[in-house]
Amino acid sequence: MKRILIIASLAVVTAANAQTASSFHAVDFVGLTTTEPSPLKLSTSLTSGATVTIDGNTFSIVDVFGVYKVATTGSLSSASSKSAPWSWKFDGLSGPKTVAGWEDNDKSNSISSGEVQNFEFKSLTATAGSTVVNGYHIRINGSYKGSNTFYAYGKTSAPVPEPASMAVIALGGLFLRRRKK
Repeated sequence: MKRILIIASLAVVTAANAQTASSFHAVDFVGLTTTEPSPLKLSTSLTSGATVTIDGNTFSIVDVFGVYKVATTGSLSSASSKSAPWSWKFDGLSGPKTVAGWEDNDKSNSISSGEVQNFEFKSLTATAGSTVVNGYHIRINGSYKGSNTFYAYGKTSAPVPEPASMAVIALGGLFLRRRKK
């Protein structure tokens, strides 16, 4: 009986700490970017003077201590992290979720002005028709709704094609390339 209670307690704590797409605010960023050198790799940078605008208020971004892929529609499935900065914890280990990424829980190795951090998923797939964006847990210089931290993603986004669509696109490209020769 004790073991069941402990497991149930751990499940509640885990669920309470898990992020969902509804935790994130759609904002405008200046100076916070994530590039994707390959489909599973993310390179996140914060420039000097970076800002975030939310509900008509603009704040300076102090640092970033969470980097995520967020399915604003549909869901994501991810496997354990392949690589990330040493103190960052992977969140979204198994099953369909709307959020998968990393968080620097003790905020000791966050991304500060002028810095870049690299991350790599072992695997990441989205359900057909999902819209997936880059999301962040940021600290601001000021207060938004009584806090100096919040989860956010950029307002611009694009649907992520399902794997079968990507295969058809790749085959079409090969066919066109072959016809030119």
